[in-house]
Amino acid sequence: MARLRETIEAWAARRAGTLPEKLNGRSPRVGADRMFNNPKGTHRRILQAHRAESLVPLEGFQGQALLLHDATVRDDSGLDVDGLG
Repeated sequence: MARLRETIEAWAARRAGTLPEKLNGRSPRVGADRMFNNPKGTHRRILQAHRAESLVPLEGFQGQALLLHDATVRDDSGLDVDGLG
């Protein structure tokens, strides 16, 4: 889970560029390659880990909570804007 979090945070911090450009250094790139190619890292397991982490702030909460998810997908590939895409 730590490798996934590190990779996603590095990815989100720098929107432009390739993944190797976003992952600063050899070690993060090798780690990300290993993670992406690991058969244990299934979509289901990643979503289970995400769900568990998302529910941590609600531990011990009494009452009702509304959880929302934004499933917006953006495609900026047709735009000619420096640093976008």
